[in-house]
Amino acid sequence: MIRYKITIETLSPIHIGCDEVLSPVEFVIDSEERKLIKFSLFDLLGALSLEEKNELDRISNKKDPSALVDLYKFYAYRLKDKIKKLTNIKKYEIPYELAKRYDEVLRLTSDEILQNFNNFEIPRTYFNPLTEQPIIPGSSLKGALRTGYLEFLLKKNENNPSIREIIERVNNINLQTRRREINEIIETLEKELLNYSRPSEDPFGALKISDLNPIFPIETKILYRVNVSKQKGETRGRLTLPIEVIPPGAKFEGILEIKAETENLKRNPVKIEMSNLIEGVWGHFREILKNEYDLAKNIGFKIFGLHESHKMDIKERKVILIKLGKHSGAEAMTIDKIRKILIRREGNRTEYQASPTTIWLASEQKKNISQAMPFGWALLRFEKIM
Repeated sequence: MIRYKITIETLSPIHIGCDEVLSPVEFVIDSEERKLIKFSLFDLLGALSLEEKNELDRISNKKDPSALVDLYKFYAYRLKDKIKKLTNIKKYEIPYELAKRYDEVLRLTSDEILQNFNNFEIPRTYFNPLTEQPIIPGSSLKGALRTGYLEFLLKKNENNPSIREIIERVNNINLQTRRREINEIIETLEKELLNYSRPSEDPFGALKISDLNPIFPIETKILYRVNVSKQKGETRGRLTLPIEVIPPGAKFEGILEIKAETENLKRNPVKIEMSNLIEGVWGHFREILKNEYDLAKNIGFKIFGLHESHKMDIKERKVILIKLGKHSGAEAMTIDKIRKILIRREGNRTEYQASPTTIWLASEQKKNISQAMPFGWALLRFEKIM
């Protein structure tokens, strides 16, 4: 078995979905401080007066959706100061526009507040429920590595007749091709490249990655996810929603292991060689970064910079650039030369293209993207454990 200590340093905001949200029933917003304050209802109950407990009980016993409106106002107008003094609260830095919108919604009618309620449900990034600290799941990293490695193998074997035949099948995919058939073609290509027929024979089964935990405590923040046209630089307002992100500069560590051959892998000539893995992943994401640099110049968003020491480490392949998580873009999760991305046009028209027409950015503002950054960029470092 070969073991590596792996370290990830975030270069741009990252969001890894976990089906959890920050709900308006468990937070208030202090618009002056521009902070979202998450609290435990159990802790809050211990700090309430009898009158306040009775009011909370009255609201809780209401049988219609207006209870949410009453609770929303009760927190904001009556309990905010008490909530701020609780011991186990968590504060998130939020955009100015979100704080302003919170105050505006409070002044609306009950029906209007209810219509806006779901817009204040903020998707959380993957986290440890015991510590509330963000985590990068090993499965997310493994998926990124697998994509880069498959692209490496495809470029190396694209003149192989059986591979070329599958590429032709991918190129012939059209809107009449059923999703099941598309998945079968992609699965066939993966099996051909990795030389396996059953899941137990997949060489990536020998690669194990632990979840990556923070090296130091991390303060996540709330930003807007903004969908921007690559051609015009215009934002699509209806898709602009707040989201929890891991900020740039956060550091995580974990363990990567490549296990010794199993019986199922002994006859498979495809082995996960670390040098090929690193080269393949770097090649995949280098092209994406180059395209994003060009795009940033054209439509005016922000791209991270690299220290000279990082540039040297990348040159020597001690570290590589990768993209992780949700909103990191279809290019990051798909393989060059067989990329088929479904594009929705005006008038409900759809078509397949090799590149998406929009990019997701993490932004403090809904429309001004001058300081916005693409989601997902990070540095990945490997250190062999002797």
